[in-house]
Amino acid sequence: MLGVRTSELAPALRALTARDLLATEADGRLSCRHALTRDAVYQSIPPVRRRELHLACAEAIEAHEGLRVAAEIARHLREVGGVEHTSRAASLLARAGEESLAQLAYEQAAAQLREAVRLMVDCREDAAAVRQVRLTLAEALRRTRAADAALDAYSLLADEASSADDVATEAMAAIGYEQTYLETGRPRSGVDARSIPLLDRALAHLGVGLDSDDQPATRVAPLVARVLAAGAQARNYAGDRAAALTMARRAAQVAESASTPGAEAAALNTVRMAVTGPDTLSAALDLTRRIVDLAAEAGDIELEMEGLLWRIGALLEEGKRTESEAALGRFTSLAQRVRHPWRLSEAHRMQGMFAHLSGDLPAARVEAEEALRLGLLAGHLRAEADRLLRSRTLEPTNFRWQAFIGWLALASGDRDRATRLGAMAMESGIETLPRDQGWFSFLAVFAELAIELHEPAWARAAYDVLLPYADRYLVIANGAACYGSAEGLLAQLAEAAGVPDPDAHRRRAVERNEAIAARVWLHSTDAIPARVTKTFMFTDIVQSTSLAGVLGDEAWGVLLRWHDETLGTLFREYSGEQVVSTGDGFFVAFEDPDHAVACAIAIQRRLAEHRSSSGFAPEVRIGLHTTEASAEQNNYHGRGVHEAARIAALAGGGEIVASAHTAAAHARAGSARTVTLRGIPDPAEIVTIAW
Repeated sequence: MLGVRTSELAPALRALTARDLLATEADGRLSCRHALTRDAVYQSIPPVRRRELHLACAEAIEAHEGLRVAAEIARHLREVGGVEHTSRAASLLARAGEESLAQLAYEQAAAQLREAVRLMVDCREDAAAVRQVRLTLAEALRRTRAADAALDAYSLLADEASSADDVATEAMAAIGYEQTYLETGRPRSGVDARSIPLLDRALAHLGVGLDSDDQPATRVAPLVARVLAAGAQARNYAGDRAAALTMARRAAQVAESASTPGAEAAALNTVRMAVTGPDTLSAALDLTRRIVDLAAEAGDIELEMEGLLWRIGALLEEGKRTESEAALGRFTSLAQRVRHPWRLSEAHRMQGMFAHLSGDLPAARVEAEEALRLGLLAGHLRAEADRLLRSRTLEPTNFRWQAFIGWLALASGDRDRATRLGAMAMESGIETLPRDQGWFSFLAVFAELAIELHEPAWARAAYDVLLPYADRYLVIANGAACYGSAEGLLAQLAEAAGVPDPDAHRRRAVERNEAIAARVWLHSTDAIPARVTKTFMFTDIVQSTSLAGVLGDEAWGVLLRWHDETLGTLFREYSGEQVVSTGDGFFVAFEDPDHAVACAIAIQRRLAEHRSSSGFAPEVRIGLHTTEASAEQNNYHGRGVHEAARIAALAGGGEIVASAHTAAAHARAGSARTVTLRGIPDPAEIVTIAW
């Protein structure tokens, strides 16, 4: 292209760079400094020569990089033209799209897969192969929150696959359609609610009748189980609970007999949907445990998150706050890997619930606002908001929605409508409220109506049905809020209804709320947890997931034990209180900030010494922050703890980062800098401590 021999290439490139025509990029590559120059030079090359150069580039890149840069190779092959090179470009783009999808680069995946489909069609590739790439494209569209485009893609693909007798693709497209539709939050009465007919048709083509108990052929059993599970889910949200339960149990039986963990997890999740209610807490805990374990075994992050989501609420309802928060930690970690706004919104929503439960209202507000922002971005909350806006003018016909819309009317100041809807709910009968996963939520909003509107008969009705569940904790809307012990609401209802001795409920509520550190619901000043000032340390092994994958389970276990023993010894040496082990790190409290700083330095030095003498030690980040917190049952809660964790997250491997006031008097503290901590509205001053 330059008209020079290879030996003259380097001087020529230097000359072009000196004339400011070429620029060196950060990765060492050369590029034209001006687009006009690049385009003019490119257009000056004869077409035949241009294609030769593109082919040479493709071959050179593949020889040097392999298929790690499949998209780049495809770009050159596409310019070469011809069926052979265009077909290979399509194949490489499909591969690149799958890799981008796996790496959570959803928009990039969608673009690559869309171009792959276009090229495959141009080359008249096999229709079945094209459908497979289109199926992956639909998944990428779903991930990019392009719900309408994904629904259209899945629907069209299911219809075409059905006509072509491609039953596997038809089934997967129908399942994808249902998953996408669920994520939109749209009503099942909508014109685009095609899940049930698509799934039923796929089942028929798989040779499975809805009323038959025959075991499907072994080769299609896992797929049949997934279609049955998706069909049960669709029917559950459409209101046909009995049919959903029947189909879900059949799905579980088919999946178990086929020994397919992923399909069994999907089936059990639909069983959970159909059976969860106020009287099935033990069953819900068992089901969610099995769902999480099976999904993890199958590597199905979506299903693992779904199981964790409901397990968090069930554990807290039973009063197992520590286990519930541990499950939330796992859920949040997976949500950050998946990066879907809907799942991230759920993580922030539940983090806000726990912050509120602990009485940390500023942190709860921050988490709630972030949950709202992400929920609107995902479209799920927007659909819910639209439904709520429409509901303001509706005249609901059942207890559930009469109570809920009455509660909304009360919240907006329309007491007259709230009173009218509450009376309608009483007429419908509190016993008609479906005993499903929303039972406590809708009962709680009706109880609030009764209390706020001073309606003794309503309060007594709510009191009587809630009383058998006095030992529960009221988790509302699966993690939107926790009302603490049911005894607290019973006390208010008893007082509103004139039931004798409401204080007995209050005393029990204080005891039970103390048991889960529900500070926001404690009404006795003696029960309020102590406020203390501590220096908190968070440690974390950098890239622990990747490291565990490289080392394998056995070697990773040995390394973790050495890490835990080494750091634990230093915590004790410097009078640190080891509060929580996070699996690959620690949460530690110190009375004296100087001890905390000295301990952090000792940790980094000990790791460096081991690295020097033995060849390897993991890179650990450390964060320090002196702050107030609530001391509750050998743990600490509050905004200050959140700040300490966020400060630690700013450190790199082998770094110590502290809030400026924590290390103000320490000679090894660097210059202060202002940062914004994730989820914390106020700026923070931090320093890096040399060791």
